[in-house]
Amino acid sequence: MLKEKFGHRIDHWIRVALPFLFKRPLNPNLLTVTGALVSLLAAIGLAKGHFLAGGILILAGGAFDLVDGVVARHFGTSTSFGAFLDSTLDRFVDMALLLGLVVFYGAQDESVPQLLAEVALVCSIMTSYAKARAEVTISHLPGGMLERGERL
Repeated sequence: MLKEKFGHRIDHWIRVALPFLFKRPLNPNLLTVTGALVSLLAAIGLAKGHFLAGGILILAGGAFDLVDGVVARHFGTSTSFGAFLDSTLDRFVDMALLLGLVVFYGAQDESVPQLLAEVALVCSIMTSYAKARAEVTISHLPGGMLERGERL
């Protein structure tokens, strides 16, 4: 929903807000991997109950994920491998973050929040999988309400 509503403006906003990213060519795959590593630190923070730090790291990892494609398009370095890497690491990060919550609530013996995190984990995976499968067979697939930005 957010991407469909604002996606056409995001490239411009990022160029205005972060002009240093566009002064010299950057490897967008490096930005993708860096964002995933930052997000994995967030998952570890969540698993240990450091929710504020985890939340800040989720936002930082999401920022890297937001700018990698903009940088690739700006410098004309978009590749099929880069798109594959980005979407694969996005799924990995989604699972790691929710697994961090499952671990935390499991260690606290809080079954309701743990169950909610487990359901969110399964739903997140299924949403991504269903969209990927649909894109193979359906010519136009609108964004919907549970895109990655909303799930994060």
